[in-house]
Amino acid sequence: MIHTMLEIIPTQEKMVDTTIEIITTSAKMIHTTLEIIPAAEEMADTTIEIIHTVIEMIPTTIEIIDTAIEMAHTMIEMTDTAIEIIPTTIKIIPTTIEIVPTIIEMTHTAIEMTHTSRKIINTTPFFVVL
Repeated sequence: MIHTMLEIIPTQEKMVDTTIEIITTSAKMIHTTLEIIPAAEEMADTTIEIIHTVIEMIPTTIEIIDTAIEMAHTMIEMTDTAIEIIPTTIKIIPTTIEIVPTIIEMTHTAIEMTHTSRKIINTTPFFVVL
């Protein structure tokens, strides 16, 4: 029986060594975990700050969306008005084309009248003007 016990001792020593290795590895893992915790806390704080910032931005984002919708409605109204005006504009074009020669004639007449007025002013004695 003593002989059998003496044979078991090396195996038990190996088991003790393995257990010590496991405890050492566990201790290292605990140490590493304790080192990681502050970084994880920092990341959590940063994440919370980002969430708060996003929440604060929501009202501004909603305002921007509302403004964009209003602008879209205004642009639609302007387009509708432009479309309504097109037939009238098309009708006015021939009249406008007909009027252009008359306007040119009137401009020539105005220029002639200005020249005539200058001639009259230049030939009129000063005392008559008073």
